[in-house]
Amino acid sequence: MSRFGDLVKGKVAPAPAPAPIVEPTPALPKVEVVEVREPVELDIELPEPIAEEVVVEEPVRARDESGHFIADDPSTPENESWVGGVAPKTSRKSKRSRRSKKSEE
Repeated sequence: MSRFGDLVKGKVAPAPAPAPIVEPTPALPKVEVVEVREPVELDIELPEPIAEEVVVEEPVRARDESGHFIADDPSTPENESWVGGVAPKTSRKSKRSRRSKKSEE
């Protein structure tokens, strides 16, 4: 009969599991207890931080009296089509790769 059948019928006692190996942990060093005192106020004056508010305005298109956009005059160095003279930077779209007809077949 198989070993499983012998175990079920109780003919063969299973071997005891080996005892786990436990290594002793090293002793921890003794720690000195220190009392915590209340914080001490120092008489040092720190300089005030210099922080300037940075206002970022979004570019706005210039309009005439009737509300229509004003075009830029290329003969002048300033850009008249935007308030403040600075146009926003445009983001470029990535080119889409097209598959050739040979790869579809």
